[in-house]
Amino acid sequence: DLDRHSQLRYRSYKPGYQHNDSLIYQLQDWLAENFTSECILPALAAQINLSERQMVRRFKAATGDAPLSYIQSLRIEQAKNRLVTSKDRIEKISDDCGYQDVRFFRDLFKRHTDLSPSDYRNKFMMLDNPAP
Repeated sequence: DLDRHSQLRYRSYKPGYQHNDSLIYQLQDWLAENFTSECILPALAAQINLSERQMVRRFKAATGDAPLSYIQSLRIEQAKNRLVTSKDRIEKISDDCGYQDVRFFRDLFKRHTDLSPSDYRNKFMMLDNPAP
């Protein structure tokens, strides 16, 4: 894109596993499978028997992200994949990725990618499915 200074917004999110905190590995593994469920910080902390404050501190130290930012990134990455590989409505993708409020999802998606979900789909679906 000639109109862009940086392509960083288009990169895929790859969660950080380059650490030695086994408790945070457990959370990351659980989140990889359950990122669309409602993740309340006290419940996440209880899974690894830490206080919420300890869990947040250790999670950020290990991954570089706060737990909620990490979850949002996982959800947005799933939405990006669904937008270019399916013809599902944006409302369905939003709900399937853990966001019942489609307006919030659209705003969050735009913050992460600089594109609305429909603009993202239009831009990248063409790249993945070129005309014959």
